[in-house]
Amino acid sequence: MKNYELIEHTADFGIRVKGKDPEEVFKNAAEAMFDCIASRAKPAQKSIQVESRTAATRTVNLESLLKELESKGIMVKASGRGTIVEEAPAAYKDVNEVVDVVHNAGISKRVCRMRPVCVIKG
Repeated sequence: MKNYELIEHTADFGIRVKGKDPEEVFKNAAEAMFDCIASRAKPAQKSIQVESRTAATRTVNLESLLKELESKGIMVKASGRGTIVEEAPAAYKDVNEVVDVVHNAGISKRVCRMRPVCVIKG
């Protein structure tokens, strides 16, 4: 049984999500979004080449990374080096390239530009 339903909306689609608490609502919303995206997926017209996260994290200089993050006003609190370098920008695909690929493939529609403000691992 699905815990969501598609509803009419001025965006591409709207979703009404149900759950017994905020955690379950969030989980069900993620499932709904995945179902909507996966069911409309088409082969991408462009590929993105990046090194693996593991390879990227091996090349990160911790001191340089910490200085770069501090210069951007980003605070870091972590249990060790590995936790920090795993979240280094070099360990991720360029989000702009990813958005271009999914937009051009018709999987999603670009509607705004967002800036990440937080990473929480746990």
